Parts: sequence; C-alpha cells; structure tokens
Amino acid sequence: ALINDDLRAFDEAAFQFGGAAIRKEKDVVWAIITGNPAMGDGFALFSTEHENIVAAPDVPSVAQFDEMDRLIGMQIGLRGDADADDTEQLSLSMRYALVPRKLRLTTMQALGLVEGYYPATASATIPSDFGIEVISEPRLDRYSTTKYFGVADPAQVPTIVYGYLQGEAGPVMESDMGFEVDAVTYKIRHVFGAGPEDHRGFVSNPDT
Repeated sequence: ALINDDLRAFDEAAFQFGGAAIRKEKDVVWAIITGNPAMGDGFALFSTEHENIVAAPDVPSVAQFDEMDRLIGMQIGLRGDADADDTEQLSLSMRYALVPRKLRLTTMQALGLVEGYYPATASATIPSDFGIEVISEPRLDRYSTTKYFGVADPAQVPTIVYGYLQGEAGPVMESDMGFEVDAVTYKIRHVFGAGPEDHRGFVSNPDT
C-alpha cells in the first residue's frame, strides 16, 4: 500500500490536512467575533464606549437592522488635520449580517431575500436592493442562538485582518521516509494569525 498507494490513502490524507487548516482559520476568525477582544484603546470590540451595541435586544427585524445600520453610519474617524473638530464622518453602511443558523431564515425574511414570502405588513421587510448579505455560521450557534452582528464593507473600513508566515500562504506538508522500515511520517505546519483592526465597521445585537 505504501509503495503503490492503490487506495490513494496518502493523497486523501493531504486533502484532509488542507481541510483541517481551513477549519482552523475559520475558528480563529470567528473567535474574534464571539470573543469580543480588547482593542488598542483598551475597550472591547463591541462596547458602549465604541457605540456599536444596539440598546435593546430583538430578533432580526426591519427596526433592528435599521438601528444597526444607523449605529454603523454614525461612526466617526480621525481627520488628521488642524481643524478644531478633528473628526470625520465616515458615513459607513452595514453590508453583512452575521447570524447563527437558527436565525438564518428569519433574517432572510426580514431582509426580503425569501422568494414567495410576504410579510403581514409592507414595513416588515427591508427591500432586497439594500444590499445586505446574510452569512450564517454554526459557530455562532455554539456561542449564542440569539446574538447576531452587522459588519460594514471592508472596502469602506478595515474590519478583520489576517495573514500567513511570509512565503507560506497555507499549510506546508513535509514528509520523512523510513529507512529501517517501509514507513512515512508527515508533518504539517500552518502559521496563520488574525485580529480585529477597527471597531467602526462592527455592530452587535445584544443577547436577548
């Protein structure tokens, strides 16, 4: 089997290593959202100081997404010039809704993304041309089935930055062939890191 690999077991192992690396990367990135780490100013990513938490919790709805978009839109940045008011209105917009799988259908209904679904009132659905995309993630279910998040377009403001060791943009597999026995040992090295870059592109619905 080692010489011929008729069952392609070793080829499949390489693909499995790659899949494990991708899942690990996702674990690291989603842990930033659920872990609410401290930013450079000492405050948590989602905090009252950053003004990016909706005041009252609610299920995904027009009113809640409207408030989340408003909070993102009210974020300001530093202008960097000599103005007396050294701030700049960023005028950001909510681009993505990050929701647990349990809230996926409810969110899509509220955003007008379910074909054939008609709410009881016309104001109960946001027009689909608002351009909010839904990203549902089971890792969020393990964290909370009622908490969800909004994120601005990374083209407008930095959100989460990630990177690899220079020259190794992915897992690196090395092998060692046995001399005294017909055997092979594999080693996988994957150097990956991620972190939140700016709180202004994030907003959170508090736990119900």
